[in-house]
Amino acid sequence: MPKVTQAQASQIAPTVVRQPRASAQVPTAAFGAPITKGLVDIAQAGLDIKQRIDTTAAEEALVSFEREKNDLFFNPKTGYFNTQGRNAFDSASVANTALDDLKKKFGKDLGDQARSMFDPAADQHITRARTDIGRHSSKGLQAWETATLGAQVENTLENASLYWNDPQ
Repeated sequence: MPKVTQAQASQIAPTVVRQPRASAQVPTAAFGAPITKGLVDIAQAGLDIKQRIDTTAAEEALVSFEREKNDLFFNPKTGYFNTQGRNAFDSASVANTALDDLKKKFGKDLGDQARSMFDPAADQHITRARTDIGRHSSKGLQAWETATLGAQVENTLENASLYWNDPQ
């Protein structure tokens, strides 16, 4: 016959059922992660806009600088490259100083970032312009020397004809 066991006091014990616990893995949506990402995206967009503004300001200043530089060189009445001879040689230093003044004029109102983009570009223009000024000044000096030598020869011939001219 089957035997039925009976429970005794020492055989029964209470058991605690496992309840949900906080785990070490935090879901990505916890603690405002999408909000933080959105704020970072907004800050990055602001930096991108500032970069575009600085780039545009530097380019605008460079265009204005270049226009005034071209006027300094090629103006029909006052342009440096319209000078010749001694005038070209003597006004070379004035033209070089004017280039530095133009760079200061157009760079002074720029922000730090825009100026850091403007200055190297303007320096390239100034370097090329100074090469052209040196070349034009050198040609002016050579023309001045040649004209002076020609005038000396002509003066010598005139003096000889005046002093040694004897109609008899």
